[in-house]
Amino acid sequence: MKGWKPIIATAAVLYAALLAVTWEFGTREAFRKMENMLDYAVLDYKDTINGAIDTMLLYAGERLVLRLGEPQCRSSSYMKELAADICMDEINIVDKAGRIVATSDERLAGVSVLDRPASAAFMVLTNGTTRTFSQPFRAGAHNPDVRRKYLGVAFPGGNGYVQIGLDERHLSTMYAVMMGFIFDEWLLGETGFFLCADLETGRLISNPSRHRNEARLMSETGFVPPQKPDERRTLCQRIFGEKSFCREYVFAGHRLVAVLPAREYFGSRNILLAIVAGGLFVILSLFSYFIGRITADSEHMKSFYSAEEERQAKDLAMARTIQTSALPDVFPAYPDHFEFDIFARMDTAREVGGDFYDFFFVDATHLAFLVADVSGKGVPAAMFMMAAKTTIRSVARTVSDPAEMMTLVNDRLSDGNDAEMFVTAWFGVLDVSSGAIVYVNAGHNPPLVRRANGAIEWLKGTRGLVLAAMPGAKYKSVDFKLEAGDTLFLYTDGVTEATNPKLELFGEARLLETLAKAKRPFCGDVRAAVDMFAAGAEQADDMTMLSLEYFGPPMVREKTVRAAMDEMPALSAFLDEALAATDCPPAISAKMMVCLDEIASNVVKFSGSPDITMRLEYAKGLRSWRLTIVDSGTAWNPLTHVDPDITLSAEERPIGGLGILMVKKMVDDVRYTRDGDSNVLSMRVSAKS
Repeated sequence: MKGWKPIIATAAVLYAALLAVTWEFGTREAFRKMENMLDYAVLDYKDTINGAIDTMLLYAGERLVLRLGEPQCRSSSYMKELAADICMDEINIVDKAGRIVATSDERLAGVSVLDRPASAAFMVLTNGTTRTFSQPFRAGAHNPDVRRKYLGVAFPGGNGYVQIGLDERHLSTMYAVMMGFIFDEWLLGETGFFLCADLETGRLISNPSRHRNEARLMSETGFVPPQKPDERRTLCQRIFGEKSFCREYVFAGHRLVAVLPAREYFGSRNILLAIVAGGLFVILSLFSYFIGRITADSEHMKSFYSAEEERQAKDLAMARTIQTSALPDVFPAYPDHFEFDIFARMDTAREVGGDFYDFFFVDATHLAFLVADVSGKGVPAAMFMMAAKTTIRSVARTVSDPAEMMTLVNDRLSDGNDAEMFVTAWFGVLDVSSGAIVYVNAGHNPPLVRRANGAIEWLKGTRGLVLAAMPGAKYKSVDFKLEAGDTLFLYTDGVTEATNPKLELFGEARLLETLAKAKRPFCGDVRAAVDMFAAGAEQADDMTMLSLEYFGPPMVREKTVRAAMDEMPALSAFLDEALAATDCPPAISAKMMVCLDEIASNVVKFSGSPDITMRLEYAKGLRSWRLTIVDSGTAWNPLTHVDPDITLSAEERPIGGLGILMVKKMVDDVRYTRDGDSNVLSMRVSAKS
């Protein structure tokens, strides 16, 4: 052993030197890539914000043209009221000769735009073919300290145009609605993101989803702004506790920060370092091989027992995965159904359990749902649970009457039940079009109903024998109805029989108190109340809950127009009116308008369809809106379009795809189907509670 010391020492010195060289080379390359990515981020942001502002101004300008009809004289007071009505800082009506015939700024009345080079450029709108023209933010004619952006929209036939102006400082009031949702899920590289906050208050309007609840102010993210903003300067700061490189850009009273975690850009360096380290390690391992053999035998038995324990733990974990994967766990479960909302959860006391829930459609308008509790715990209960769940679902799809169905399920589970296990179950079928429910209670806890007015009642109907106790048992069904706004809550006795360190039960009274103030879908608040009551006491039994909230049929508005650009204003006006009738928040209205503009324009330009149908559905209870665009043109699924790489600069990125990407980022859910000869694209947005 003594003779090996010089060799090991020399190898260690070489090992450290090579790792140091690799580290330095990889670090320099990582910094170069990071700087390039931040450059692209700032450039892409500028392109995106300018495009979004142009879209907003274009929408306002087109509505003004429809409203004014032609370039004619209007009073200054009327124009000021018009500007205030659409939240703009300046409106000018210019005739074909270039004379301002009406304006919200009295100083411009009668002035010829031809006398000012910047304004004269808008005369292109009088050529009869150019529809819109815009300019970037520039200093105002009367106040150079105020930066203002202008956009013009031509009257039909080029008989003049409407010019609207918006001050950069006033964008601060629109910024959150216009841009906040764009950057929420906009990744930079693999793990980078944008932060956007009000410059004066520091309030965040854009925050990556994985850090959604960690900060409400820019200061809470860890970002410390420099004394003088400089979009070309890279800052090294700890954002959300992680070392990151940042680039700051200040615009319209808001601060936008592009954030790149350091770990991503040092990944290639670390990989190279790992390869070098691994190769050298193999060489050194050959020298230490015989030394390792000496201790290997003594550790063998210890490793054997440890591996056996790990194998058993993996088997139980696999069993739990199989069990939970058999239950529906995607919520919202049926986003296409606005008539109801269903949510469920199961928390086992051990790795596997005997509780279960299920829900599924037996036909187009009837939803079956249940909660059940198998006697016993552990693996035997879990196996019987799987058999019971499979049997119930199989029979329910072929037997429509719940009482007859449960009678047949009982006979099948009783047959060969040598373990003498049984199941309590509450099974119901909801008619989603009316709220009517037919149910059977097989020895289960009675559920509760919280009515729309807040009143809570037990649903104590006929209670039959538990399933699998004896063959030949007959079951009876009971009818009742959910009105709009009512919620049905099912649970197992693991909820009411949960205990605290004093061995007191949670009980039915506490469950009633919890449901009286719980927020839908109830299950989360009930579980939190049980945990608070248990005060750390071990969970003794499985806990399963299911809540079903009924809203009734949704409101539907529909309009069909010719697939032509001159029909788009009418379609936009119809959507605007329909959204207003639902008391839709401005942020969601803005999203819907952008979605309609993007999708309908694509249909007109590319589909070849003779007409286009827009349908708006609104579920009051869910506070959800679904916008559907239908056309009979060439089959085309926009969701299959490859999203553009927004990390690239505008010059490097191929043209197209940004509109569809924006739609996908703005809505909660977007789906495409080909229905016969029609393309059907639906987009859903819900108000956050």
